[in-house]
Amino acid sequence: MRFLYFFRIILLHICESYAIIFSSPKEVVIITIGERIRQKRLEAGMSVDELALKLGKNRATVYRYENGDIENLPTTILEPIAQALETTPAYLMGYEENLNNSADLVTKILMDKCLIDHVKLLMDLNSDNRKSVYDMIDFLAQKEKGL
Repeated sequence: MRFLYFFRIILLHICESYAIIFSSPKEVVIITIGERIRQKRLEAGMSVDELALKLGKNRATVYRYENGDIENLPTTILEPIAQALETTPAYLMGYEENLNNSADLVTKILMDKCLIDHVKLLMDLNSDNRKSVYDMIDFLAQKEKGL
């Protein structure tokens, strides 16, 4: 049971503050909260001034959110931004898109006894052997995609 708790913490930690999108096996693109705010604002066809008005902030503050000048946005700020952009704070923080809804992923993982058993074995391996396993997974994933 302790292992499952530890495993959940690791998965949720992966999702914190950044969304990680793997565009290829070797390339990782990190999308910040600010970039997600800008992306949703543009998708909504909303100007910075319109978002600032909805939030009761000035446009400079919205630009600071989008540019990452204000890194740790409290929920008192994230929730109104999410409402104005018709999304969720979880989406803005990268929880929903990163790992295709982390709660569903954790549930699927926890229901897969074989996967859990293999993760336990993986955790007991030294770093060189872990890297070998990761490399093999990358190789098989590329092979399956026909790369």
